[in-house]
Amino acid sequence: MSEASEEIKVLLPRHRALLRLIVLGRTLSDAAEELGYSVSRASVIVNSPVFIAEQEKMEKELDEKTVESTAEVREDIKRAAVEAARVLREELKSDSGPVRVSAAKDILDRAGVQKEEKLRVNAFVEPSEAFIAMLARAFKEGKLEPTKTGEDKDAATK
Repeated sequence: MSEASEEIKVLLPRHRALLRLIVLGRTLSDAAEELGYSVSRASVIVNSPVFIAEQEKMEKELDEKTVESTAEVREDIKRAAVEAARVLREELKSDSGPVRVSAAKDILDRAGVQKEEKLRVNAFVEPSEAFIAMLARAFKEGKLEPTKTGEDKDAATK
């Protein structure tokens, strides 16, 4: 009986190495070449009942571990999402306007709030005392110059 047609009764360490490579997705020819088997010998090994039974067992274990790992990853992501939401919430208190706006946009986006169409609205906003005082200081220190309104520009050009 030739080596290639010999029936496999027990998986040897090299057979298990072939099994691992096959379960990990390697082709038979690539796995055989890596381990120094001829393709015909590797074919005899992978088609043996002992190999097939062990392959099914290993694939089942791998699937179970994948499911467990996936569940663990999902839990980690949920915990990280809670922490990320806390960080964004804290950014809403930032002294920087752009940071607050960015945090608010991120929160709304993650909450699934759809962006509304922009509306043009004429509105009067009452400036705060602090804002008026800041403008007065800026004018006084020469950091700002008054701009001319449309009426002032018309009068200046006449």
